[in-house]
Amino acid sequence: MYQEVRTMNELSHLQQHLSENLFAAVSEVTKIYETYYSSQGIDGGAVIIIKDLDDLEAFLKAHPGVDIVNIEYVDVIEDDGQLFLNLAILAGTEYQFSIFLPRAILRPDQLEKIMSMEGLN
Repeated sequence: MYQEVRTMNELSHLQQHLSENLFAAVSEVTKIYETYYSSQGIDGGAVIIIKDLDDLEAFLKAHPGVDIVNIEYVDVIEDDGQLFLNLAILAGTEYQFSIFLPRAILRPDQLEKIMSMEGLN
């Protein structure tokens, strides 16, 4: 099952399951959510950690309005020879998901559209 975190405390419980590079990247984004949203009592978004296609399908089923290729920002994280993407997706006017997922689980058409956005945001 995919993981959803909003605070560093929540993320700390996952540290042993994430590599050092991926944990560092997820931590950066989680700190932003915690500083500007969670600590102010605002639910402004969440960091989503997806490990495989089943996780992605479960996330999209739980959030049917989210379009995985309609992104505001994309970043690539190299992790032990595997590439992960950090996709920032607006899910409303004041709500955003930052989705971390292995690049390899995306369909070629999804990947092409996402990667065309790299460096433009």
